[in-house]
Formats: sequence, C-alpha cells, structure tokens
Amino acid sequence: MLNIPIPAGCSYENKNQNRANGEVHRQYDYHQTTIFCKSLRAGEYFYTIPLVPRFTGKYTLNPARAEWMYFPTVYGQETPKQIHIK
Repeated sequence: MLNIPIPAGCSYENKNQNRANGEVHRQYDYHQTTIFCKSLRAGEYFYTIPLVPRFTGKYTLNPARAEWMYFPTVYGQETPKQIHIK
C-alpha cells in the first residue's frame, strides 16, 4: 500500500484507475492518494497522479509512505519536501 500526499494548493485533474506496475486499485482522498498493489518486487517504480494547481504559494509536502497493508508497523517513507506553486 502506497500513501502519497497531495499538496494543499492542488486538486485532482482526473481520477482514473491505472493498472501499471502491479497496481490493483487507487483510492482518492482530498489529502492523499492510496495505491494498492498485490505484490512488488525490489526495485524502482514510478506512479503518476495528474494534479491541477489551484493556489500559488510555498507548501510543505508530507512524506510518501509504503507499508504492508495488514502490518502497518513495517513501512518505509521519504523525507518531507518543500514545493513552490507559481
């Protein structure tokens, strides 16, 4: 399960379901997108979430997180980031 935060100054362009890279389902919430995968082997994966900028400014983006669905104590996450919307 991948939890990907959405910046506060953006909204979704569309909410299509993608079946690439082992993806089974996407759940779109106003603050994050959750991507469910049946299994992922070691390696790099790229997922795209089409967004539309709504408000300009400087925002802190929470870290994306990958975790096992039924064992949430086993997870990995990246560092928080700063983004600028012009």
